[in-house]
Amino acid sequence: MKSPSKHILLLCIFLLALSSGASKHNDEVSSNITSNYRAFWSYTLASYYYFDGDYVSANKFFKQSLKYEPQSTTIRKQFLLNSFELYQNKGISAKKLQKLIDDYRKHTPLDEDLLYAAYNFYGQKKNEAELLKIIDELQNRYPSPRAYIQSFLFELQYHKKVSPEYLTQAQELAGNNPSYYPLLIRLWSFFNPEMEKQSILRYYELDKGDQANSFLAEYIVRNLDLELAHQYLSSLNYPEDKDYMLYFASAQWSEQPNPLLPDLADYFLKTSDLELISELALSALTQHRWDLFPEIEAAVESSYAPEEEKQSLYSLLIAYAIYLSKDIPLSPILNKLTELKYFDAIFIYYSCAVNQKIDPEVKLPAAKDYEHFINEIKKRLPDEPPARYLQVIASPEVENSEPLVLDSKYELALWLRENHTLCPEDYEVIIYYCHLKKNFSEERNFLEEAITNCPDYPSFYNDLGYSMLINGENSEQAASLIRKALTYEPENPFFLDSLAWYYYLNGNYSEALNLMSIPQKMENMPAEIAWHMGAIHLALKNYKDAQTWLQKCLTIDNDPESEELAEKALKQIPKK
Repeated sequence: MKSPSKHILLLCIFLLALSSGASKHNDEVSSNITSNYRAFWSYTLASYYYFDGDYVSANKFFKQSLKYEPQSTTIRKQFLLNSFELYQNKGISAKKLQKLIDDYRKHTPLDEDLLYAAYNFYGQKKNEAELLKIIDELQNRYPSPRAYIQSFLFELQYHKKVSPEYLTQAQELAGNNPSYYPLLIRLWSFFNPEMEKQSILRYYELDKGDQANSFLAEYIVRNLDLELAHQYLSSLNYPEDKDYMLYFASAQWSEQPNPLLPDLADYFLKTSDLELISELALSALTQHRWDLFPEIEAAVESSYAPEEEKQSLYSLLIAYAIYLSKDIPLSPILNKLTELKYFDAIFIYYSCAVNQKIDPEVKLPAAKDYEHFINEIKKRLPDEPPARYLQVIASPEVENSEPLVLDSKYELALWLRENHTLCPEDYEVIIYYCHLKKNFSEERNFLEEAITNCPDYPSFYNDLGYSMLINGENSEQAASLIRKALTYEPENPFFLDSLAWYYYLNGNYSEALNLMSIPQKMENMPAEIAWHMGAIHLALKNYKDAQTWLQKCLTIDNDPESEELAEKALKQIPKK
């Protein structure tokens, strides 16, 4: 049984509400319950189980409480509410529940809570006559927004009839209560855009929270309501309302960015916020609003944000200049792109301009557009690695040719190295390239340089240490480097595998196996780690496990060298 402590507070609140919110008659009954210790105790236990969702146990104790206080309206109501829940969980039959409803009605009319519970019951049974009776009763005895919304849904479901008068009545009754407006807005949106708009504006007036803002922003963009957009943005203040401005501006409405943004440029430019300006720039690019780009470029240049935060916008500005084929100098902006990854974005943004969509993969540029891009690069940029890289990634015939792209990335990274301080991603390209070309001496030199220039990037410590291990260099120095990497990321499976291999090479197979507890659980395990697992088990003479891991290595198919080693190791397993 679950501990009741976590529900005691809820139960106390329930009992207090029971006594404070009940009618005079129910007050008397509640008093009677408390005067009858056995009835009160059973009722308390029943209520606990009810709140806990254990309707079977609740049913048992509600029955027991009724045994001691059979006339208690309070107990009878809660017992019936529990019975509805029990029915939903297949604890009692529909026939049994119907009898309980009928018995209850002989003494007391169903109150609001019970009427809604009964509505759900009869709705499942598709008993239209009973549903109609309940709706009439709700409207007459408990008029509320919920009652009229229920009437609207009833007419829609059973009579295929839209009855806006019910929603109008619901909205009038809702008044200043914002909780009903999300549902009203969604219902109006299906058949009355004007009422949807009025409801959204009223909701926004009452509650300027996240949901109200999202309703209003979505409506404005969906309906391209420029006048309302001006009103909305005028009501927002930067920076406290930045998230709402960004939500309105962001490209989540369709395949293209917010089409209203170019006509609202002033609201975003005056903030000098690069995140907001980026959304504006992307929208201007896809809408071909070239008139805005001088202002966008000026805003980027005047921004006090670090240069690395401007990289994406620099890429977009270059794409804009290439697309227009005008004598806008590219080299000054291109020189500011110090991080390799943003060169790729130039062609992506150019594709956006061509297709007027935010996702170039939806429709890649036609052959003539590739040719235009490449010609503009050749014409307007010097024959240096950035220009050659852009030509490679924009050539349809080499789109899927990884070696050509990697060659170009390597050349570009080396060029950047001569002119800028490299970021870790640049070094990763260079080191990976050297490793593929089996130029281990160069790989070693670049790893040492990367550690010097990027001392807080743990992968370089691990890669250098592991490289030393597999090349038979100072194993203690190698282990020290790997342990250094682990101080940054103690559960990194690649780092743990490297240290395990150090222990394997030094004959400490048990410690090696202990360190592999995390690497062996990897979902996308490289073949090399599977080979290590097999080799360690083989050294420990765990032949069955060794065979399992070595065969797994052969199935991964991403490392011919590890596969070859695994095949040799399999031959060392004694035959039964």
